[in-house]
Amino acid sequence: VMSGSASPVTAAQIDWAVVHGYAGLRLDTVQLLNPETGADAMEKSVRDALTALATGRSVVLYTAHGPDDPAISATRDAAQRQGLGATATGRRVAEIQGQILRRLLDETGLRRACVAGGDSSGHAARKLGIIALEVLIPIAPGSPLCRATTDTRTLDGLQIALKGGQVGKEDFFESIRRGIAVA
Repeated sequence: VMSGSASPVTAAQIDWAVVHGYAGLRLDTVQLLNPETGADAMEKSVRDALTALATGRSVVLYTAHGPDDPAISATRDAAQRQGLGATATGRRVAEIQGQILRRLLDETGLRRACVAGGDSSGHAARKLGIIALEVLIPIAPGSPLCRATTDTRTLDGLQIALKGGQVGKEDFFESIRRGIAVA
């Protein structure tokens, strides 16, 4: 799971996932946005996720845990120091998340993923080369599990859910992992 959502619904989904054995890995957006530290921060995020995945755990990478997460203001302040406005910051963070997700999919061969956050979903889908989606299973209104058609042979057929932050029950990520509505 790659989450760029700051919604309380997604925060509850992250909490549920972690309580149920997922590795919760916070992305350090301040470091990721910094041109001097971004590459190292990305490598650390990928390495941490690969380590958790290698032990058989599912992973939730996230930028914020709810709307009051101090990481939001820290990211905004760091972006302003770089001359980035809110729209450019959100786009850049989501693009980085898409790059991290693509690396993880390429390096592990995983064939199912979820992206949480409306803007994050759109930018990540572009980084994954998604050009079309076919609905496979309705999981939550507006956020089905889909099969992706991509411009890359290795990712073509990827099963993915792209969800808005306010969508889904607490066990949404587990529903995607299992490919069924769990609750």
